[in-house]
Amino acid sequence: MKIISKYYKNLPEPVPGCVFALLLVLLASCGTDDNPSYGMEREPGAAIGFLQDTAVVQEGEVSPEIYVGVSKRLFNRVSFEVVADSSDVEGDVFMRPEGHADSLFSIESNQKMMSFVFIPKDDKEYNGNKDGIRKVKVVLRDLEGDGAFLVESNKGSKDDNNQIFAELTIDVLENEPIPPFIQFAKGNGKVQEDSPEPAKVTLALSEATSTSGTLGIKISGTAVAGTDFTTAFPVSNGYMQLPYTAGATEIEFGITPVDNEEITGNKTVVLRIDDIGKNLFPGNIMKYELEIVDDDLPTKVSGIPVEADAWTRGRNGSGNSDDNGGSKTSLVASDGNSDNDFREFYLKFDLEGTDPEKIIDARVVLTTIRESNWEGAETNYGGPTTQSLYYVSDDSWEEMTITANTKPASETDPLATFTSNYLISSSSDSNIEHDFDVTERLQAETDGKLSVRLTTVNTLGQRIFYASKETGEQVAPKLIITERLD
Repeated sequence: MKIISKYYKNLPEPVPGCVFALLLVLLASCGTDDNPSYGMEREPGAAIGFLQDTAVVQEGEVSPEIYVGVSKRLFNRVSFEVVADSSDVEGDVFMRPEGHADSLFSIESNQKMMSFVFIPKDDKEYNGNKDGIRKVKVVLRDLEGDGAFLVESNKGSKDDNNQIFAELTIDVLENEPIPPFIQFAKGNGKVQEDSPEPAKVTLALSEATSTSGTLGIKISGTAVAGTDFTTAFPVSNGYMQLPYTAGATEIEFGITPVDNEEITGNKTVVLRIDDIGKNLFPGNIMKYELEIVDDDLPTKVSGIPVEADAWTRGRNGSGNSDDNGGSKTSLVASDGNSDNDFREFYLKFDLEGTDPEKIIDARVVLTTIRESNWEGAETNYGGPTTQSLYYVSDDSWEEMTITANTKPASETDPLATFTSNYLISSSSDSNIEHDFDVTERLQAETDGKLSVRLTTVNTLGQRIFYASKETGEQVAPKLIITERLD
């Protein structure tokens, strides 16, 4: 009745009696619920999940409290397990804050949340990533109790700060130092079948190892261990165990070809770093391919100088897209900090006098200059830079007129790549030859010319320099072809 009286007060004129009676009838017809009841049979279940999605703890120490919450009131007690879904270390512990170790936890009907702590075991070994962190993914499982469910995806709004998370990632800060990186010093090599010296294979480390260990090397290729080559360490079922000692900065071993005095063709030995253990991290060059050249084949080797070479500058219609580097004493490649500074270069070779059917090996050989720029590019990039060589079918371009606006298109898949090695290079290096295998392309090339395009990975503004034909005959780009004489 108070509501009605208030309503009257605000009316400019009294309400007629008939209207008042009608209001009473309407109120009576609406009815009231004198006995309201609520319960889990009348409401959707409560969502249960983490109240945070990340946590950080030092190895061997106790984490800050980590909370699990519910989206609304529970009508009874529920229990669940807290499980480390991704951990390489046995002995990690989930514990109640008061000190009781357990993986089974519960939330009572009168609670909105519960908490636990995480104690990662200090196993005196390095188990982290390259940043010194071991990531542990934690999830909730095996819920028992009615009226609730474990969330499978994040719920709530980040803006309102009321999210519930399906999983938690704990960053465990490792006590042990980050191990060195290891990789092959280069990606390929070549040795004559009758070579008196074994082919040296070098694995480079970013710093000295603190412990001894063993590397697992997987061996494949067309050459057969024991028949076509031997190694200082036994090969069993395509696998070799390579030991190393504490303090090592590189690991070397030899592959000795077997001279069978038969014409069997060139063969390859492919090495892959397969198992490095916990004391090392994988670098960028994890595969090495050695070609064993059959010395029983009568062959000739020809060096074909580059016919035309030029760099272009710019992309996407930038202001420098009409620049031409055909007369310059260097060939420049750079992904640049902008479209204006993007650079790549083109090479053209005259194949007159070669027979595609008799070519058994063909390589484009480039010589580096201005090594300090190389080191800067690789430092900026954060690792070894990879140059990619692409086939260009249109040979009509000219050295002094090609630009970014007029350059011919190239294939999208590279003919070959070369990955340099920043782990062992220095600014004092000079005149280093990088070769790109184009054998298959030359075996199919029938128009008498070979055009290629070279680009590099993002060097963050640093430019990579190769010698051009204007630099000098000794260091100019060349195509080295080996042909059978049969």
